Amino acid sequence: MTWNSPGLTVAKAMEKLIETEVQGTVRVLRLSGGRGNCLGPDLLAALSGAFGAGTGEEARPTVLAARGRSFCTGLDLVYALGQDRHGMGAYMDRFHAALRAVFAYPAPVVAAIGGHAMAGGALLALAADERLVAAGGGRFGIHGVHLGFPYPDVAVETLRYQLARADIEDTLYHGRLRSLGELPSAGLAKLVGGDQSLEAAAVDRAASLAAPSLATFGENKRMLRAGALARMDAANAVGASRWLDHWFDPGTQEKVSAQLAGSDKGERA
Repeated sequence: MTWNSPGLTVAKAMEKLIETEVQGTVRVLRLSGGRGNCLGPDLLAALSGAFGAGTGEEARPTVLAARGRSFCTGLDLVYALGQDRHGMGAYMDRFHAALRAVFAYPAPVVAAIGGHAMAGGALLALAADERLVAAGGGRFGIHGVHLGFPYPDVAVETLRYQLARADIEDTLYHGRLRSLGELPSAGLAKLVGGDQSLEAAAVDRAASLAAPSLATFGENKRMLRAGALARMDAANAVGASRWLDHWFDPGTQEKVSAQLAGSDKGERA
């Protein structure tokens, strides 16, 4: 499988953009693409490959971590603003596929959030089974409403599964951003304390979620998430077209361009 741009195979994208290490029974995947680990098409390909079926490897407990000061700052606005309607539709299809692959992965996934997790990056963390944070800086949130567009069906179903109704409405209507330190009290993550590193704690937690039976965990997860996955899969071309209408609205394009101009790197969407 090869994405059209920039043209890396899934295997090469995984090698270039995601570091893989096995620690005991747990696989650690570190986003390492730079630029805030923003979700360009190749990183999305790598995530789909790492969490998708047909990789030739048995599913194992997985920690999703990151290099750099950010966990993931969302979609790549530089890439997104350069797409026409067809290209943006294909880009969003890749984002949906990656998010769904993490959400449906039949083994524990623990997100170790050591920096900013914004927009699509926050959704990626919410697709995991659990999230861990350590004391320190960073923001977490989904703020597309401030840029003038709603979030698509797959994203909303992820929120519907993970958050209480009041938190979903606060997120989608107001685009509230939280510091990482606020996440434990909001029920969105667990705080790692003591001398243990964030990644080491995530490895321990992923292993414990798989005990005593990985197969049992996977079956229970399948049943629990079946309804959300069915709604994700029922999302149709009409909904995708409606989202693209919002994205290409001149007012939205102006707001996104202004954010890109003001952020130096233009990584958050």
